[in-house]
Amino acid sequence: DEESQVEVLKINNENISYDSEGIFKHSIDLSLGENNIEIQAWNSENLSTLRSLTVHRINPDLTGPEIMIVSPKDGFVTNIPNIDIIGTVEDKESTIESLFINSQPILISENGSFESKNNPLHEGVNEFVITATNSESISTTEVLKVTLDTTPPFITLINPKKDLIVKHTKFFISFSVEDIGSGIEEVFIGEKKVTVSSDGIVESILDLYEGANTIQIRATDFADNTSMKEVSIICDTNPPVLNLTTPFSQNSLQYQDEFPVQFYASDEGSGLLAVSIADQQGNTLHRDLPFYHKGVRS
Repeated sequence: DEESQVEVLKINNENISYDSEGIFKHSIDLSLGENNIEIQAWNSENLSTLRSLTVHRINPDLTGPEIMIVSPKDGFVTNIPNIDIIGTVEDKESTIESLFINSQPILISENGSFESKNNPLHEGVNEFVITATNSESISTTEVLKVTLDTTPPFITLINPKKDLIVKHTKFFISFSVEDIGSGIEEVFIGEKKVTVSSDGIVESILDLYEGANTIQIRATDFADNTSMKEVSIICDTNPPVLNLTTPFSQNSLQYQDEFPVQFYASDEGSGLLAVSIADQQGNTLHRDLPFYHKGVRS
């Protein structure tokens, strides 16, 4: 007051102190919503001046934006070396200021959706750090993990280790499967899905039919990589066919020391392995005789 001295200063009817230059400082607790503040001063002449002001207190936004990843899901496994990331970001209290994926700015549509296309992947686990910031400079971060696996499973035969000839219609097969990338999803022997043990071993009993059996093993990992291995098992339950042509019968033998023998041997299953001649006492007279390609021996 240029003409008289300020005697009293009140804010909302509370006496307030001030310095010799008339400067004052006072803290007021604000409620949520509208707050009315009245500042009134009296001079030595008991004249007063009133000033009113309104302060609005809003609920501060202490939370960051909400990031929702639509595709892919966290932990996704693929054998394709790039991926599209699709999602939405929203903030109910503030506006979205920025969105980054691995430090690269991403455009946000008016409805809050975003799409980042053809993100390159390296073999193994890939991490995408997605960060959204609102107008209050509060950020939210989500980490998306995607695994690239381009290597198919390994199949190792245990029994049999290679193609085989057997004389029984039941066969016990065993092999191991391993996948160092995404893990084994399923294994088939032919059209039959089989169980894999915790240590990667598969065991099964096969029903064989007479003749050549081609056993196909197929293993697929969680990235949809598939490997196949085949093994041939010939099932031969029938003995060779042997027809004696000379002599025609035992009664026709008229030789004393030596006599000619001619016979026809054949096997339509696994083929002839060896031909031998033995007497009635089981003594081998001729072992591993050579034979012609038609099975005739004389």
